[in-house]
Amino acid sequence: MGNAGVKPLNETKSINGSRVVLIDDDWKNQTKNCESFEVYKYVDFKGGGSLVDSYIEGENEKTQAIISQSQITKNLLGEQGCGIFTKLSQFTPTQLLCNDKSRDADPERCDGDYDTVDGDDEKLLVCWDTNKRGAVGETPLHICFLINQDVHRAIAKCLLQAYPAMAHDIYIKPEYYGESCVHIAIVNDDEELLKILIDECHASIHQRARGSFFMPESQRKRIKDSLPLELDTLEYEGYAYYGEYPLAFAACFERKDMYDYLLDKGAQVNAQDTFGNTILHLLIIHNKLDMISYVMKHTSVPNRSIKNKAGLTPLTLATQLGYNDSFEKLLELESQIAWKYGDIQCCVYPLKHLDSIGPDGRTNLESALALAVAGESDGHLEMVNSGVIYRLLDEKWKAYAKKNFVASFIAACFYLAFMSTAIYTRSSYDLLSPRQPSDYVRYVFEILTLISAIMYLGLQSKAIHSNGMSVYLRSLYHVPTHASFVLSCICFLLCIPGRFIPGGRSYEDIVVVFGVLFAWIGLLFYCRGISFLGPFVEMISRMLSGDIARFIIIYVIFILAMTQAYFFMYKACGSKVFDSEFGTMMALFKMTIGHFPYLEFDLAAIPILAKVFFVIFTILVAILLLNMLIAMMGSTYQSVSDRSEKEWRKQWAETVIVLERSISPSQLLQYQKSYCCNMSSDDNDSESSMPPRGLMVIKRVDVKGISAKWKSRSRAALEQRKIWNGITVDKSTREKLSMQALF
Repeated sequence: MGNAGVKPLNETKSINGSRVVLIDDDWKNQTKNCESFEVYKYVDFKGGGSLVDSYIEGENEKTQAIISQSQITKNLLGEQGCGIFTKLSQFTPTQLLCNDKSRDADPERCDGDYDTVDGDDEKLLVCWDTNKRGAVGETPLHICFLINQDVHRAIAKCLLQAYPAMAHDIYIKPEYYGESCVHIAIVNDDEELLKILIDECHASIHQRARGSFFMPESQRKRIKDSLPLELDTLEYEGYAYYGEYPLAFAACFERKDMYDYLLDKGAQVNAQDTFGNTILHLLIIHNKLDMISYVMKHTSVPNRSIKNKAGLTPLTLATQLGYNDSFEKLLELESQIAWKYGDIQCCVYPLKHLDSIGPDGRTNLESALALAVAGESDGHLEMVNSGVIYRLLDEKWKAYAKKNFVASFIAACFYLAFMSTAIYTRSSYDLLSPRQPSDYVRYVFEILTLISAIMYLGLQSKAIHSNGMSVYLRSLYHVPTHASFVLSCICFLLCIPGRFIPGGRSYEDIVVVFGVLFAWIGLLFYCRGISFLGPFVEMISRMLSGDIARFIIIYVIFILAMTQAYFFMYKACGSKVFDSEFGTMMALFKMTIGHFPYLEFDLAAIPILAKVFFVIFTILVAILLLNMLIAMMGSTYQSVSDRSEKEWRKQWAETVIVLERSISPSQLLQYQKSYCCNMSSDDNDSESSMPPRGLMVIKRVDVKGISAKWKSRSRAALEQRKIWNGITVDKSTREKLSMQALF
């Protein structure tokens, strides 16, 4: 694209909060090596060139004369510059997708769409000689479109009039491979040139811009490292990731007139790019709310059920990215209105991609509910605490989660009672040789503890069988307190071998200690479901996983450094505190919490050095690090406290999902029927034989806002009708103008 290509970057998202654009080698070649490329003699990026000079001097006639001269025609292919058909595979930079080694090692990772969907085995019309192009495979026509000044637009029209086949030329170098003048015209919002390209020159509206410049930033790095693309990536931040197709470009840049025009010319509204994203996916990625409404209410409605390579529909993609506004917009557009009564409205929202219960009763990890609960951004927090997702969670809680939660809590209390009784009656002598009545009591409660553990693990195995091991492990990862209870049951079962093998008492004692610890920590799982305790559980979890984890890493570095220093200084000095590596480490830990062995400093080989190190350690650890930890924990506490209600509801939602996974699929389908209703069929769900189900929500709507909106639309429609009174238009044009007036 070149230097002029920086213009559309002003509309892209910033990367990591910065608008700094890295300069690639191809960009440098365009600016530094202009003299080595003949194409820049005609038009360059500095506003010069023979075509520009001739146009300025002699206007259109002289420009036409130069264009028809042999200087131009010698660069063209075919008779009189009509072009020749060449296999597209000759130019396709397959190294952008994966190198030969990675393709052979894992062919499934290298999706064929990137190389063949565009028709690499088909033929492409090439007009300008590919060996006589610019640094990035561009032609003078591309440069004219990029600069987009009046002079260059006029030259572009002359070139297209003389050699219409030039409209088919694409960039052939890896950086901008596949980009055509159609893409550039859309970015420049030049509808006149766009229509010339398509109507008069028959340029392709299906051409895909698949160069590395048009890839997400994460994939650009993989391309440079000769690694295969991650087609299931969810990192779409990039310079110009607009979906490859011209129609997708028009949608992302909100060119509504061009969008309509391309659809009229046969553009595919459901076309998928390299990553499987459709127009709706891309509008979600760029968070174009107004364009989402326009596209969804268009006569050519895109399919909302298409999944990208990551397995996400537009709705679930909005959930995954935490874009609450886009998520709510799509939900409202997908909903059906059952009835209205004034400002009260009853809407039915389809559950297919919303509910965590799939059509077969198994857990759908790619559902909007599951993704919202698993998310960690503020957008995910808003989704869980308001709107349809909160209503869905509330219906699940009433239908089955509440009673299962209470029953599970009672069972956990009995388990803890059995375990505690067995621990408190545990004797110090041989556990298989009863001597007192308490030993028989211990036997009974040990057996009850083991039975409870086996029953609980049996329920977990049922959940694994229903949803799979990966789903179960992900559940434990998101709710560590639940995982702690599972580990407790496993520990007590592991105690059985230690009871019967010779010398297994120590092994059994160690496992029992961990089992008791995990069991009581597991009780925090039930605290999450209580509103006044849940936020504190979240605070503890965040502090352990964030603040304390970071503190420990830095603290261990200081401890190890000082341990070696002190151990070396006190070696062979007769100190009882710093006599070993472990003893020295424990002494330093005590120094951290304020226990200072002053008398030991005089026993060091160099007492003054020991005291200097003590001062350094006190300043860095006891004063600096500990206070930093306190400050970080205070910040975490404040952040959770400020939104304690929302944080608790998120934990409550996680509890509902965990309880749901312990229920069989058949039971879940029955429970789902209790809170959903059947909806009218949808063309987007034609592949399903079952009638679609939806969640009914009664809500109050802003009638004033809706009234004002429709009044403005009506005025626009009336103004358009005044135009019709003076102009005769056909039926299709009239319908198009009506739709534009309404949107």
